[in-house]
Amino acid sequence: MLLNPLLMARARLRAALHLPGDALDDALELGRRYAGWGLAGRPLPPWRGLAGALLAARGEQDRANALVDEQLELARRWGSDHAIGVALRDVGIVRQDTAVLADATELLASTPFRLDHAGALVELGAA
Repeated sequence: MLLNPLLMARARLRAALHLPGDALDDALELGRRYAGWGLAGRPLPPWRGLAGALLAARGEQDRANALVDEQLELARRWGSDHAIGVALRDVGIVRQDTAVLADATELLASTPFRLDHAGALVELGAA
């Protein structure tokens, strides 16, 4: 469990290095680990959003949508503005929906999570 942040970081790094298959493997492995420990109901870390974006990029939109929908549902149950904002960002990325990305940036602006807010602004600007 202590290596999970490293696994998430490696998934993000592999995505940035244009190794989407390896990044997807890492993200899904993180999900399997959390499920194995009975922690599948956690919205963070946002492995579903990363996996969803990678799946959408390779044309697996239905599977991508299912993952980000699950992440958003879990975040809303969790009740944290941070988790909901990150989930909205990921839904916006997967669906290429600027209105959802705008909602994510607005919500994340009200939290102390500046890096996530900046990331949402970047994604909104890119969209």
